[in-house]
Parts: sequence; C-alpha cells; structure tokens
Amino acid sequence: MKRILKISALGAFTALAVTLAALSAGALKKTASASERPAAAIAAVSEEPQAKYILRNRGGFVAVYEVTGADPIIETEIEVEFLREYDRRALEAGMEARDYSELQQLLEDLSN
Repeated sequence: MKRILKISALGAFTALAVTLAALSAGALKKTASASERPAAAIAAVSEEPQAKYILRNRGGFVAVYEVTGADPIIETEIEVEFLREYDRRALEAGMEARDYSELQQLLEDLSN
C-alpha cells in the first residue's frame, strides 16, 4: 500500500513539474475569458448537477431526505454505529446524491 502511495505521489509531482515547465516556457494556451466563451459553454457550467437527496443519521440509522424537505422520505435499517468512521462523519455532514441512481449506489455501499 505504501508503495502505491509513493508511486501516486511521484506521478502527481511529475505532472506538476511538467505543467510548471510548460507555463514558464509559455507553451500552454491562454484560457478564453468569459466574454470569449460560447454561450452554451457558459450555460453548461452554470447548470452543474445539484443534490436531490441527502443521507443523514436519524436515531442511529441512515435516513434519506429530499434536499428541500425536513422529514425523511426513507428510513433504512442501516445502523450508523457499524459504519466506517469515514462514512459516519460523512453522514453527520450530509451525504449528497444527485439522482435516484446515485442514491441507490450510496445506500448499497453503506449496507456492505
């Protein structure tokens, strides 16, 4: 595992060095300003997917809420105490899902 992390870190540093070298040599093309970008590209950026569902801890179990709702729409039988620490913290912050498919994937991941 440590070897993989070292290789990944080396790759990231190499990419950074190449980018900095290209910038200093002026090899990278200037990014277009907002006034030079096509309107469709600007609209696509401003319409980034928003979360539709939020997963939270409710009484020790994972519950699903709509972003705009105060009451859960689904109360699962997934016990929070048996989740990994990372997942418990994410639930406290609120795990977001953009659509039903992503919601199903999150619930499946939490139940394993």
